[in-house]
Amino acid sequence: MEWKHLYTGCFSRDFILYNVPLFKQGFIDIQELESIFLYEENLVVLLPKNHPLQSEASLTIENLQHLPFILCKEGYQTRIDIIKAFQNASIHPNIQFEIERFETAYHLVESSLGITIVPENYVNASNHPNVHIKKLESPMLKRNVYLVKNRSRYLPPVIHRSIETICAFHEGGILNSE
Repeated sequence: MEWKHLYTGCFSRDFILYNVPLFKQGFIDIQELESIFLYEENLVVLLPKNHPLQSEASLTIENLQHLPFILCKEGYQTRIDIIKAFQNASIHPNIQFEIERFETAYHLVESSLGITIVPENYVNASNHPNVHIKKLESPMLKRNVYLVKNRSRYLPPVIHRSIETICAFHEGGILNSE
C-alpha cells in the first residue's frame, strides 16, 4: 500500500485494501462508504496586519495576482481548487511557500511573508488577531464538507447519536448513498 498523503486512511474488507481520504471534498463513490453532505464552505483570504488590501470589503483573484502566495502542497484538494480559480482568471499565483497545514500558512501570513486562502471555518473557529480575514469573490472557491462512514461496519449507538447531532447541527445533512 502507498501512503501519499497524511489525510489518507485505510480500511480492509474481504482482504482488499482501499486508500480512502478521511477529509475529502466532493462525493466519494466507493460502494462500501456512505457519504453525508454537511455543508458548503467558502474559502477566505488571510492578509497580514497593515496590508494595503485590508480596507477592502472583499477581494477578487485579480487582487491577489502579484502578491507572495502561500499554498498547500500538491495532493490537497484546496490547492487544486485555488489553482483552478487562478487559471480561470488567466493568472498565475506568485507561490512563495508550499505548506501541509493551515496553521503553518497562518503563521507565515502573521509574519508578513505572504497571503493565503483557507477554509472559512478554519479561521472562524478561533481568534486570529494578527491577520485580516477577507471574503473572496469567486464562485469557484467553495468546498463541500461530508461525513463519511463505512456501511458494513458496526457503529455503537453513541456513534449513531453523534452522527445525528452533527447532521442536526448542520441542518440535517443529506445522505448520498448512491
